[in-house]
Amino acid sequence: MTDDEETRWFRADVRGLRPGQDATQTPHWGSRYVYVTSNLEVARAFAAQRGNRSIYEVELAGFIYDDPDYPPECGAGCAMCDWATVVRLIEEEVDMTLDDAWKLMSRYLVWSDLSRMYDDDGYATASPEMRAIGRGADELRQLGRYPMPEVVRKLVREICAH
Repeated sequence: MTDDEETRWFRADVRGLRPGQDATQTPHWGSRYVYVTSNLEVARAFAAQRGNRSIYEVELAGFIYDDPDYPPECGAGCAMCDWATVVRLIEEEVDMTLDDAWKLMSRYLVWSDLSRMYDDDGYATASPEMRAIGRGADELRQLGRYPMPEVVRKLVREICAH
């Protein structure tokens, strides 16, 4: 991934950071990277999902990588970098419900073949592995609307194992 100088990068991070400070890394997720997005609405959704976060515009430094959870083709504008510096505060308190955050992010979650993980109504779609063995999305319907991706993946593994 390359950093176009015109791209504005955003990050949902702990409250109280000031311009010039380093954005925090995400070690509790088992990562040493700083996760960023060029999509302000995606940053807002991340802030709502994680709670007690502000949105900052950041300047990226070090190597910049594609985010494996949100590949470039999905449109979320997500990336990872070695570190980032706060340029300015964009939004101190994000006014987005958790439900709205999941609805927004479901548009960007994709399977390994880049097909969408959720349909427009929020139901999980069949994974490529399911489709390869003739199984359909109807078997995931029991999860309801906008189930957590981890829950979807777990059921997919169970379906494919039988």
